[in-house]
Amino acid sequence: MKECKFNCPQCNQSLEAPEDMVGETIKCPACSNIITVAIPTRLRIKAKSTNSDSSKDRCPSQSFVFLPTVAQNQRKVSIFGIVFLALLVPGLLAMAIFGSVMMTRDIKGLMATFHGHSGSSSSSEPLSAVEREAASPLSKCALEEIKTEIHGEWIHLKGKIRNNGTSKVEYVKVKVEWLDGTGKVLDSNYTYAVGGEGLTPGSARSFTISSPDDNRIRSYRERIVIDL
Repeated sequence: MKECKFNCPQCNQSLEAPEDMVGETIKCPACSNIITVAIPTRLRIKAKSTNSDSSKDRCPSQSFVFLPTVAQNQRKVSIFGIVFLALLVPGLLAMAIFGSVMMTRDIKGLMATFHGHSGSSSSSEPLSAVEREAASPLSKCALEEIKTEIHGEWIHLKGKIRNNGTSKVEYVKVKVEWLDGTGKVLDSNYTYAVGGEGLTPGSARSFTISSPDDNRIRSYRERIVIDL
């Protein structure tokens, strides 16, 4: 049986119904208003010539089957998308907060382990001179008589390193960075001014660091590095 298409005069919802229901009153499934099944244009001439008593032969309880339209399907998809996003966003937010909390706990744990606290509170008592040296081995050493020399295609940083502490130090590096006029590092190098033999308290030792000469070099920056 052919279907006729028409719009609800109240909500403009697109509807379909069997052609033999034209002229009957139905309930709009979209707005629930009572409407009359409209006559499509192609059936209007035929409907005029049709015997008006023919509608009496139909069963009063006859109903039509509503076929969902494209607009309804799109509305269902949109509603499903909104519900999906409403459930997804809080879940992602909760995961981000949980990850941030766990990362913070891990960092705090690593810091506590590195400093030897293991989660306990630190002591407020001042450190002794020997303890301060152990906590900062760089404070034991100092550089003296630093100067630069250029020989051929090489530039040299020369000087002495002295142990001003109360215990022997070992494996002490002296590092130099060669800078241009803007402070940009052009090159760097280092040497072990003190090796495994160590440097006793009060003693000093000479060192030389050599690097290829660069006519852009205007200054340098030296520092002490101790391998722990």
